[in-house]
Amino acid sequence: SLRIGLEQLQLSGRLEVAQLTTDPQVLGNLQSEPFNPRQLAATLKQELPQFLNDDALTKLRFASDLGYGDNKARLENLNIVLDDTQLNGTVAVTDVEKQALSIKLKIDQLDLDKYQLVAEETAVPGEGEPAPASAPAAVTPLPILPVETVKALNLDANLKMGKLIASGVELTDISMKTRARNGLVKLSDLSAKLYQGTTRFDAAIDVRPQQPSWSFNGDINKVQVKPLLAAVSELDWIEGTFDFKGQLTAQGNDELSLKKSLVGPANFSLSNGVLRELSV
Repeated sequence: SLRIGLEQLQLSGRLEVAQLTTDPQVLGNLQSEPFNPRQLAATLKQELPQFLNDDALTKLRFASDLGYGDNKARLENLNIVLDDTQLNGTVAVTDVEKQALSIKLKIDQLDLDKYQLVAEETAVPGEGEPAPASAPAAVTPLPILPVETVKALNLDANLKMGKLIASGVELTDISMKTRARNGLVKLSDLSAKLYQGTTRFDAAIDVRPQQPSWSFNGDINKVQVKPLLAAVSELDWIEGTFDFKGQLTAQGNDELSLKKSLVGPANFSLSNGVLRELSV
């Protein structure tokens, strides 16, 4: 049995080890008492990003069974509670030497907007101070993907989520499968419910070429436009049911390159459309 205390973090559990000097076999479990990650980081003098929401990253506890042996490692019956989100599932390294990772997770709800970071403020010249002379500067586009990290991925993942909020948009009943091998990442059977409608698509990202290649094949069916637009903008005078179907490809690893290279057939329609501001 073991018990470890590190400031506010209190861990307990048990470990059983066999064949320690030849072929170690480990079984056990580990759990924590609830703690505040922000306070722990501050005590350890570790700087965390500053969140817009004061309640973000303030409550955490976890528990899991664990095992290691025969070139495999696993966390089973994994239970993590972070703020208002609960996560259950299994994380396994099916081949330690090849870093092959298998993940099966179920998440009840996740509000990504709660974890938005505070934007850095730009210095403003004081009264009477001359504004700095503007000079043209070469801007290097920020890469979207860490290519070398993606190339190293050896992953099979299955994710289910009850509710997700991102940029004000709410999705429910989310399901997704991911497979990554040798620089090719495939998202398959990604489905969700969205404002009384549904969305389903497959996608792939290939980072093996000099310019990463992206592909998307999917559709959106019978989504109510008014609540969707209200969630992402101030438009509240457009009503109707939105449908979309597309097969799109793009190349590059920055936003501008993707916009320039985006191509493919796409069809959309607005059924029972109403533009109230225009009386149409």
